[in-house]
This record gives sequence, C-alpha cells and structure tokens, in this order.
Amino acid sequence: MVDDARGVRVRGRARAPTRRACPPSRAGGQRPARRARPRPRPAARPPRPPGHRAPPRLRRRSTPCGSDALLAEARAAYRAGDHARAIPRLAALVDRFPDHATAQHAADLWLAALDHARRYDELERAVLALRRNPRLALDRDHRQRLDDLHAQLLFRRATLDAEALAWPACATGFERVVHDHPRSRLGPMALHNAARCWWSAGDRARAEQALYDLLARYPRDPLAAHARESLVQLQGGGPLRPSD
Repeated sequence: MVDDARGVRVRGRARAPTRRACPPSRAGGQRPARRARPRPRPAARPPRPPGHRAPPRLRRRSTPCGSDALLAEARAAYRAGDHARAIPRLAALVDRFPDHATAQHAADLWLAALDHARRYDELERAVLALRRNPRLALDRDHRQRLDDLHAQLLFRRATLDAEALAWPACATGFERVVHDHPRSRLGPMALHNAARCWWSAGDRARAEQALYDLLARYPRDPLAAHARESLVQLQGGGPLRPSD
C-alpha cells in the first residue's frame, strides 16, 4: 500500500502524479475566448392611427426571356408601316408565349397588321388559330371580337365571290356566316344575299330555302318582310326584287 500524490492509499505500484491543465496565460501569446455579445432587440413599431391601411405590395411581373424585345421590334415595325416585318414577329410572340400578359395585345396587333396588308387568307387562318388555342389567355370580350371579325371575313369573301359572278361560291359563303356565327348581326343580310346568289345561279329551290331560313331565324328583323315578298315573287316565277 502506497500513498499517491493526493494522499490516497492505493494498492500495487505507485502511479505518477497527474498534472492539471493550466489556463493559458497572456504572456504565452494565446487570447482568451471572447464571449458572444447579446444582439440588440428591434425597436417597437409606433402605433398606427385608426383607419390606417398598409400600401399594397407591388408584384414584379415575370417576363419570359425575349418576349419584351420581340414585342418592341414588332411595335416599331407596325408603327413604321412595315407590316411585312411586324407580322412574323407578332405571330412568333403569340405562338411562343400564349399564356403571357402581352399575348392578347400581340394578337390584336397581329390581326390589325394582316388587315392593313390586305392578306385576308392569312387573317382568316390567324383568327381560327387564336380561337382554337386553349393556352391563349383571352377574356370573354376579346373572344367575342374574334367571332365578329371571323364573321366579317366570311361575309367579305362571299361578297368578293358575288362581284366575280361566282354564284354557287358566294351563296355557300353567305350561308357559312350563319352556320358558324348564328348570333352575328350579319346573319339576316347573309341569308338574304345567299337567296339572291342561288337565284342568280338558277337554283330557285335553294333560294326559297334560304328565305325560309331567314324567316325562321330572324322573324323580327326588317329583312323578314322583304323575304316574304321575295318568296311570293319566287313562287310566282318572277325575279327577286332588290332590297332597299
């Protein structure tokens, strides 16, 4: 039994006294660890007056890459009257970014440029493409304007066929106006013109059918009275009287 350095009696061989780690002194070049300072608390907000409303936060509209530059180029070309340069850019903008906020404005400019350039075949295809595009963000009024524009294009095409004395083509064109857009304001005039085109083509039966359709669809229209007179003339074998 021997006594260790702490005065405790232990059995067997004596152990060397253990040394305790001394704290580092400043003379040795080591710094003591710094204590974390408490962070200052934020100041309390002043009380708001009664009826105060916070200003609305401005949302930053996300713009797809390239749409702004493309729209700027198309606008500049359209204002300069360069419709051949504006039309492909507007068509590409509507095709690439149909769900963007500027797509509706680009579609309007696209149709206007085609109309000014008198490219009516492309205009009709563009209207059909816009009406059938499910991704295009159009409101109800804009879709109604597209329907009215398509009816006007069909009516114009049928009128051009009538001026070219293509009677069967103009008759079917006028009837298509009513078939595709039964609520259009051009419906009564379209059926009346279809009857005249069928009569000029020598098909009295289809001319009478067009007049009967006018009376059935638009009985309160001012052209209904003229349609009744035209039916009497057709049944009597005489020519159609021109409308007033």
